[in-house]
Amino acid sequence: MADWLNVGSLVLGLTAWFLPSISIMRDKRKPNDNWATYSIMSLSACAISLCFQLLYSYHLVRIEDWSAIYDTAGGVAFAGVVLLVVTLVLNVRVNRK
Repeated sequence: MADWLNVGSLVLGLTAWFLPSISIMRDKRKPNDNWATYSIMSLSACAISLCFQLLYSYHLVRIEDWSAIYDTAGGVAFAGVVLLVVTLVLNVRVNRK
């Protein structure tokens, strides 16, 4: 069950990047009235993705798998920062169009 947290985090992280990309690539001749909806859904997907990673880390603590925590903590922190920064940049780009 806990392994699905990583899969869910990956899917939601990619969704957080995909939603504003849709809004950016829309036809420029048509007004983009849904940018706020896409931004809210994107930021929500990013937040849930990061929560899934926190829950997975909590699972590792609960089962006392210290070596897994030591091995993955740096990568998880880096991936979380990249996910958040790229999501924010994409959403700011959508709002400026």
